[in-house]
Amino acid sequence: METLLPLLLQIIAGTVAGNLTGGLFKKISLGFMGNSLAGLVGGGLSGSIILAMTGIALNNTLLEVAAAGCFGAALTFAVGVLRTYIVKPDG
Repeated sequence: METLLPLLLQIIAGTVAGNLTGGLFKKISLGFMGNSLAGLVGGGLSGSIILAMTGIALNNTLLEVAAAGCFGAALTFAVGVLRTYIVKPDG
């Protein structure tokens, strides 16, 4: 359970951050499920991405949650911008 708790917190933080990003930037919002999914993926992968990029594992729960929120928000924003400019909405 101790190894799953950080991952669970990262997933929750990423999902919340993804939905906050979608709420703040209405033009690029992916809808509730899209924002949640993008945030979940970004938050869940944040620990692996940081470890691969820096070689440093975050052992502080607060830092892990903050990083997951940032990655979740960033991925939601990136996917929303790509969707907005690649797939032109009707009207």
